[in-house]
Amino acid sequence: DCTVRGSVCESAATRCVFQDVDYAAAYAVFFNQNWVTNSLIVRCGASLRGIAYAYNAMPGDTEFVNCTFADNVPDAYWGLFTSANAGNGNPIRAVNCIFTGTVDSQGVAADLTGRNLKAGDVKLDHCAYGAAGGSFAAFWTNVDASSFVWAKPRFAKGGGCQLRPSSPLRGKGLLLDGMADDLDLAGKPRVRDGKVDLGCYQCWTDPLGVLFLVR
Repeated sequence: DCTVRGSVCESAATRCVFQDVDYAAAYAVFFNQNWVTNSLIVRCGASLRGIAYAYNAMPGDTEFVNCTFADNVPDAYWGLFTSANAGNGNPIRAVNCIFTGTVDSQGVAADLTGRNLKAGDVKLDHCAYGAAGGSFAAFWTNVDASSFVWAKPRFAKGGGCQLRPSSPLRGKGLLLDGMADDLDLAGKPRVRDGKVDLGCYQCWTDPLGVLFLVR
């Protein structure tokens, strides 16, 4: 468990919170090879190369699994994902991730944006997003996306990016090998009844039922 307030390079992180990375100081929140699981990336705004920057990348060099990207403010030019000398086949991959609340430095909603992306540079599996717009409509021509959920996550009240029991993102994730032994950001089992939720938290609260009163 950790809280990170600066950029990381060639790292492996699980159950971490990357929070309030300084907008002007960071080259990128994630630079080059990083493997991040069950983590929250919140209110970050690296100004020089976006949130995740793959440099001289090879397939699978940067991977996010069951992460939540919330309320980040990337630079309006770079966006969330950036590559350089890539084009080698999915150097950036996101699986079971939530992208929500992103507003770029010009105030434009931009949950999924990027710069310098070649075909296949980003692979998104079983992810959810809200506003995909922003300045980079061409971003989508370079993204391999499957099993997307176009829906607001419906977080529980009180912040923290935990899903409500009624969230449409519950049970929508891709169950990967070894995931049954993983823990979410809160330390709870990652898999429930053979299903995995999107984002960094697994919801273990059941929806309220309907109560009928008979007189």
